[in-house]
Amino acid sequence: MNKPNPSKSQEIEILEAAIAQLGENSYLGPWLKEIKAELEAQIRSDFYPIISLSEAKAQASAIIIAANADAEKVRVYSEKAVDEQVRRLEKARADLSSALFDVARRAEWLANSVSVA
Repeated sequence: MNKPNPSKSQEIEILEAAIAQLGENSYLGPWLKEIKAELEAQIRSDFYPIISLSEAKAQASAIIIAANADAEKVRVYSEKAVDEQVRRLEKARADLSSALFDVARRAEWLANSVSVA
């Protein structure tokens, strides 16, 4: 006959008992005591506790991969924004240069017309 599943509070009690029973001089006792609050929170919130190093490494790796992908998107966006700004500035410089050339031409024409008169 199958044993009924323990409740969340019963699981937490079992965890506390295991920590007490293992004691400070065991391998698992101090470690379980250290992560007890996190395990309790995960039990209460229905999250399966991640306690293996390989799972933690896999999650860390996934986070790093996602962060690198986000960083690449930011880099590409920034390069496009800089390129667009450079194009605008180059156009503004060309427009200003053209306008200054026109002003210089008109000034020369005015200077010539004043000296002729």
